[in-house]
Amino acid sequence: MGTRRRGEELERAILHAAAEELRESGYPGMTMDRVAARAGTNKNAIYRRWPHRAALGIAAYRHLSDTVMPNPDTGTLRGDALEMLRQANETWSSPHGAVLRALLAAAADDPALLALMRERSGADTMDRA
Repeated sequence: MGTRRRGEELERAILHAAAEELRESGYPGMTMDRVAARAGTNKNAIYRRWPHRAALGIAAYRHLSDTVMPNPDTGTLRGDALEMLRQANETWSSPHGAVLRALLAAAADDPALLALMRERSGADTMDRA
């Protein structure tokens, strides 16, 4: 048996496991039990960090977003905008895009997930402006 993981190392393992579950099973098929088994940890370790499945799903997607779509810096605003659009188009058709589509589809039937997605994206603050 290996060394027990803690902190950021454990969080990365959980987020990676959750992202893989989202890719393979979609949001409806992602369970805390399956994520825990895939990450090699227990559900308590997950619930200490994310209080419910929706929070974990959003965190896993954001983790993927940070690694898949870095912010472009081409030197010009036009170049940055074009590169962001190119990346978004490429991502939408990728496994990463499949995760986002699964979360959006699940949000249609899950008001708590939709609210969390809006909160995490900053959409709530934009609606109030």
